[in-house]
Amino acid sequence: MKKILMSLLLVLVVGSTTAFAGDEKDISKQVKKNFEKEFVGASSVKWDNLGDYQVATFTFQNNRVEAFFNSETGELEGTARYVMFDQLPLLVMRTFNKHFASTDFINALEISNTAGVSYVLTAEIQNKMYNFKVSADGNVLRKIKARR
Repeated sequence: MKKILMSLLLVLVVGSTTAFAGDEKDISKQVKKNFEKEFVGASSVKWDNLGDYQVATFTFQNNRVEAFFNSETGELEGTARYVMFDQLPLLVMRTFNKHFASTDFINALEISNTAGVSYVLTAEIQNKMYNFKVSADGNVLRKIKARR
């Protein structure tokens, strides 16, 4: 259940963290220490405090990344990284092209957490936006109507 909750939280938070922007002084020292250890060389770091999670949004090796840290323990719980379509695993690209060939691909998000790696692909179908959660082996796990 916690894994499902974390996956959903990542999907909901990505792209909307600025609405909950917090002050960097609200971020625990342990979270900052763990962040600096895990993401050496990160730049343009912005912090958000979401209660159970403290989120860093930053640039790491030319990628926009969001890292989710447990507010109590300071431990890294998961990451979300925007990727280009051609950076997706071949199985994910094949699934998307096979089942959704006539759709307009918008973006892709790679989610890594204790449950493993999955992808959220955003696409437009008949003027409606959808998020498709796809496992690393290409299985479509769910289709969710997205907000514009």
